[in-house]
Amino acid sequence: MRKHQVSSEALQLDEKRRETLEVFEVAIRDWHTLGLKKQNEVENRVKFDARHLKPEQLKLVKQAFADGSILTEKAFDELMKQGYLADGVTPPTEKKEYSLDSVSQAKLNKLSEKAIPKTGFIKKYIDVYSEVTDTPIAFLFWGAMVAIATVLGKNAYIPWETRRLYPNLWCVFLAPSGSRKGTGIDIPTRLLREIDPELLLPQTASEEGLTKALAEEGAEGGGGEGHDIGFVRWQEFSKILRTWRSKQSWQASQEFWINIWDNKETKKKLSGGEFNIPVTSISFLSACTPKTFSKFFTPEDLEGGFFGRIYLISCIKKDKYFPIPPSIESSDERKKAEGELIQQLKDIKTHFTGELSYKKFEDAFCHWAKETQKDHKPGFLDSFYSRIETHVMKLAVIYEAATTKKTEITEESFTLAVNAIEFLIASAYPLISEEIGLSEGEKEISRVAKYIQEKIEVRKSEVMQNLHISATYMDGIERTLEERELITVDKTRGERGPTRKTYFWSGNNRKPLA
Repeated sequence: MRKHQVSSEALQLDEKRRETLEVFEVAIRDWHTLGLKKQNEVENRVKFDARHLKPEQLKLVKQAFADGSILTEKAFDELMKQGYLADGVTPPTEKKEYSLDSVSQAKLNKLSEKAIPKTGFIKKYIDVYSEVTDTPIAFLFWGAMVAIATVLGKNAYIPWETRRLYPNLWCVFLAPSGSRKGTGIDIPTRLLREIDPELLLPQTASEEGLTKALAEEGAEGGGGEGHDIGFVRWQEFSKILRTWRSKQSWQASQEFWINIWDNKETKKKLSGGEFNIPVTSISFLSACTPKTFSKFFTPEDLEGGFFGRIYLISCIKKDKYFPIPPSIESSDERKKAEGELIQQLKDIKTHFTGELSYKKFEDAFCHWAKETQKDHKPGFLDSFYSRIETHVMKLAVIYEAATTKKTEITEESFTLAVNAIEFLIASAYPLISEEIGLSEGEKEISRVAKYIQEKIEVRKSEVMQNLHISATYMDGIERTLEERELITVDKTRGERGPTRKTYFWSGNNRKPLA
């Protein structure tokens, strides 16, 4: 019922946007021939209907109104503000635009440092492996966190609503090629294999494959391998994304992945019979380039439940470079240090067990959670923020296991967990703003540019008709391509008809479009 309701609401919103754009297109075209009553009706629609448009749509419409000497952008915004106030709703504040300039690698490094404990397993892990690899510190840090989460499995938990909250983590390393993302995954894999090879689960990305790996023995129709804890290593997340998209299985499988992350018991009916998946605590690490990630996923996907549970760990550029990285086994001191790390993980696996208390930081947690939700600006990482309390609790458990190993979590572990969350939020900015958030508009601009480039000379009407683009959208794209000096526009006014525009490709001396 809920899925159907959401789907219906989405369709209604799309229809509302379409109707609004059509009204605005007609108004822009015929404004000076409309009577005063009709003009007032259009301005009234600006008040109440323009708010439903997507940001990129709204930007183009405002500009088109201004170019047509109908409403300045300031007047347009003022009308929308009046509409909010008329509905008794506080107008949203202007969102800050984040980019690779506003979130630098130096800032990410600083936030990452605040999340690293001064002692314990995590600090030692980073110290040991930063000597033998130029993998970014953030990748080492989250690799250490996932290693602890994996060995904890279902040993330690926090009572949470109607279930037990286990500290499993799902992380994806995002960075350009050559950033040693794979090394960041190889190191925890190496340690976990030394502790217990059974912790390394099959690398299958299909719902059916993972179901059979996790399902209990004796399930009707044939049991699975019966794993309820462990680690999944997906070296190349792009292959997973491509598989999900090509098989059109992404939407259908989201509920399955969400249940696994949420540690919920699941029953699946497959061709081989019915499989019972017990309460699990599965962690995974994967890696991808930001551009490949954005090729398969959109902002709407990121606001879904699945990506609200995944940590996107960005590295804009590496801070160091090892042409020939030394081996961990080239020094007795390093081999000994790695052995100590393995022993620490074994101790955590054996001794850090049972129900954990958060009484020591409960008041601080509640205050932090309320302030965080109050300060959150809707429209950015909404899905992540909706379960941010869960994320902090999971991370606090891992920190406590890595430092004091007490069953009553300290306020220090809570503070470190909050610092880790601050890193994750900042870490998402470069991807969403530069690769995904802006890429939807850029993709449309690129699509039009490629079409004009192929034709060399083409009528505007043909572009709109063949690429299914509205006049309002086309005006904005046209301006952008002219500003970038990729096209020139010839305007021909007929004796009786409207002005006809022809586009000429002028970017032949430039690098071909990708």
